[in-house]
Amino acid sequence: MMLVFAKAVLTGLVASIPLGPVAMIVIRKTVQHGRRAGFVTGVGAACVDTLYAAIGVLAVAVISHFIEAHHYFITVFGGFVVAAVGTVMAFRDPFKGMKEKSEIVRKTSASYTAQGAMLSLANPGALVLMLALVGFFKLGGEGKLVAVAGVFVGGLIWWWLFSYLVNKFVKNLNINTLVMINKITGVGVAIFGLIWILRVFLTTGL
Repeated sequence: MMLVFAKAVLTGLVASIPLGPVAMIVIRKTVQHGRRAGFVTGVGAACVDTLYAAIGVLAVAVISHFIEAHHYFITVFGGFVVAAVGTVMAFRDPFKGMKEKSEIVRKTSASYTAQGAMLSLANPGALVLMLALVGFFKLGGEGKLVAVAGVFVGGLIWWWLFSYLVNKFVKNLNINTLVMINKITGVGVAIFGLIWILRVFLTTGL
C-alpha cells in the first residue's frame, strides 16, 4: 500500500510541475499577496488533478482486463505522453497568452482556490495527462482511495514548494530565469518518460 501511495504522490507531482497558467497565477498571487495566497491558489489546481485522478482510477477499474492484456503498450504510451509533455515544456513560451487568461479568471471569481481550479478545468490537456499517468504508474488496482489521496498530497507538496521558492527568491526572479527553470524541468520530465519506456523494452524484450 505504501508503494501505491508513493507512486500516487509522484503522479501528483509530475502532473503539477508543468509551468502553465496555474503556475503563472500562483507566481502573481505570491508576489502580490504573499506565499499563503499563492499556495491556496495551487490547492485549487491540486483539487482538480485529484478529481481527474479519481476518474482515471475508476476508468482503469472498469477496463482492467483490457489494461492487463495490453499493459506494456499502455505503459509505453504513457511514457511517450510524459516525454511529450516535458518536450513541450522545454521548447514553448510559458508566458504566451497567460495574461489574458489570468485576467478572465480574476474577473470571474474572488477566491484564489477557485481561480486555480478554474484554470485547471480550462486546460483539457490536464485530464489527458492525468489519465496517462494513472495508467503509467498502474494506479487502478488495489488501494484506489490511497492512490487518489496520494495524488492530492503530491499536488500539495508541489504547490507548497513552488510558492515557497517564489516567495523566497522573488527579488531574483525574472522572465528569463522562469523560462530557464521551465526548460530544465521539461528536459527532466522528458528524460523520465524516455527512461521508463526504455525500462519496459529492456524488461519485456518488446
